[in-house]
Amino acid sequence: MAMMHIPEDFDPAMPIRKAMEKHGIAKMTVIRWRKRCGYAEREQRLAWTDQDIHTLRTNFNAKSFAQLSAMLGRTEAAIRTKAISIGLRKSSGTFTRDVRASFHGQHAKGVADMAAQHLRRIAPVFRCDADGAANPKGKCWRYGNTVLTEAELMARAESKGWDADAWRKIA
Repeated sequence: MAMMHIPEDFDPAMPIRKAMEKHGIAKMTVIRWRKRCGYAEREQRLAWTDQDIHTLRTNFNAKSFAQLSAMLGRTEAAIRTKAISIGLRKSSGTFTRDVRASFHGQHAKGVADMAAQHLRRIAPVFRCDADGAANPKGKCWRYGNTVLTEAELMARAESKGWDADAWRKIA
């Protein structure tokens, strides 16, 4: 197999992928040409030491990426990559509590609400108007497809096993 000659416009410092596209050659050909031209790869940065990681962890939220880069003698991209790999994230700057799912529903506010909570095991129960339209301030309750008054709701809950005075027996 005949050796390909190195073109005049070949730049050994050009990134490998760019040289592959420009000259239409394979990766190993670019590497071979670089060797023939006497090109030495730039030195790879040494691995991260425990001291470097400690410095990154202690200063990550206090300093910018540019400042960390100057401090550690590495590129900003290398610092971002290492920070992600060890699980560091920049703080938002303002203190916020952990975001959790929260429920601001209508739990037991009165005896009828406790009865409704008991019936929710069986079917949907919510406050409504006399015509059955949902209304959080309504005087009636919708249990499944039935519109009930407060007294009827409590009677239905008692027939399903609810006891309004159960807390007294426990205490």
